[in-house]
Amino acid sequence: MTNLLQIAMLVTPIMSLKSMLGSRAALAQFNPFFHLIDAIRSPLMGEAPEPATWWFLAGTNLLSALLAFWLMRRAGHWVAYLV
Repeated sequence: MTNLLQIAMLVTPIMSLKSMLGSRAALAQFNPFFHLIDAIRSPLMGEAPEPATWWFLAGTNLLSALLAFWLMRRAGHWVAYLV
């Protein structure tokens, strides 16, 4: 898992814009770190983030909340012992 995270960070266009990727620009849409960085970088550069970025972040937030709710329902009684 750690290796996948490192590779994902290496292929994320942090210092370059999506337009500079050329024919590989479509691959950036499938990289979750691209959307996280684009939501912060675009307003700093005076642009609005793409609608796909907002949809991705909203979907990720919803899935994370559902996963957290499910985990708390399943193993919430153990939380007191872990603290």
